[in-house]
Amino acid sequence: MPLSIVIVGCGLGGLAAAHCLTNAGHQVTVFEADTTAGEIGAGLQVSPNVSRLLWKWGFRHELEQVAVRPSAATWRRYDTGELIGSISTKDIEEENGFPFYNVHRGDLYGILHRAVVHRAVIRTNSAVVLVKPGKGLDQEASQNPEECRPSIVLANGEEVYADLVIGADGVKSVTRQCLLQAFPDPPKPDSISSAYRAVVPTNKLVDDPLLKQFVENPEVTCWMGPGSNVVGYCISAKKEYNLVFSSSSSQEHFAQNVWSMPGDVEQLKRDFIQWEPRILRIIKLIPSALKWKIVDRPVFESWVHPSGSVVLLGDACHSILPYGGQGAAMAIEDGAVLGNLLSRVTSSEQVPSVLLAYESLRKGRCSRAHADARRNEVIFHLPDGPEQESRDSELRRTLLRHDTSEVETTERKAWAEKMKNRDQFGYDADEEVERWWKEHGR
Repeated sequence: MPLSIVIVGCGLGGLAAAHCLTNAGHQVTVFEADTTAGEIGAGLQVSPNVSRLLWKWGFRHELEQVAVRPSAATWRRYDTGELIGSISTKDIEEENGFPFYNVHRGDLYGILHRAVVHRAVIRTNSAVVLVKPGKGLDQEASQNPEECRPSIVLANGEEVYADLVIGADGVKSVTRQCLLQAFPDPPKPDSISSAYRAVVPTNKLVDDPLLKQFVENPEVTCWMGPGSNVVGYCISAKKEYNLVFSSSSSQEHFAQNVWSMPGDVEQLKRDFIQWEPRILRIIKLIPSALKWKIVDRPVFESWVHPSGSVVLLGDACHSILPYGGQGAAMAIEDGAVLGNLLSRVTSSEQVPSVLLAYESLRKGRCSRAHADARRNEVIFHLPDGPEQESRDSELRRTLLRHDTSEVETTERKAWAEKMKNRDQFGYDADEEVERWWKEHGR
């Protein structure tokens, strides 16, 4: 049964949901506050749990035109560049059946947007200021049927009704405020830190004998240091090198409703002056940088409004730290699961229970991804000392050895899981929905 669905927010999660929902025949309108639909940011790691979805959706060819397949994920010491641990992405692909990519966020956004734009209505420059849940789709008709339907109110005063409102509006979510009114327990306060993000043309790296290896043999490289880490990898068909400089100790004061601002490259040089020469040489090549607010927010307790007509996905309900490379992945998976479930409904009365099924299928997984990212932050940012030495020793012993004995293989897998969330990669969003539907949906 076709539903009229409003999606608040035109990010990766919102577009993934719109793709699945329009494929199922639902009428979808996406509202985006910005004047143009687009994804701000740079690099993104597309692990097999996401590439399997993108391939299923028919985007393999487009993706491989712009993405980079790294040969390995590696971890290095911050001051010497010493290789401490390495996991082959070929092994990851063989274990999970789908590849590991690095991609520019804008490129992936473009792929999804092109797939959706002719099937859904996308309204830009349409900031949503209020979400009204209505009485719910399962309520008896009243003298005013619109009272049962949820609606959104735009900044210009326009009110738009729908059968369902999906809040994919990120950490600044207006939709979440609707749920907070229904669930009055105050959320725990956010923890705020910051990161510099920058992109360097790879031709500049190739011209430097010390840096060209990062292009000629592309890897995901994570340098680990006291209170900070740096992640670098090629994107845009190896035309650009993406960099993220994260510091858990940074307590940058961002103005209210400001989530990024121009970064001071000279300050970046000072902050990382004690890091290995290649990091310093790369920093000198950075033309400009942005400083981003990093929000560590506990996973929201309830994702579905009691009316059964408003639901959250992505950062609106589970803002995940960037230390696991799974933030965007979780939003895209949310969109896939929600879209798949709603593709199966045959009456509006099923919607509330299907939304609760979505929450039950996703909340545990996203909570684990959230915890994994927090754990990785601690591992990556250990100060020099006994704990750091123990970490490095274990990594060298288990991720740099080629001993294939049972004990070593078990240890390697344990550290691979710890360092790269390997348990994440085998997840199949569609299979999870199919399993649930067979048990509960019929």
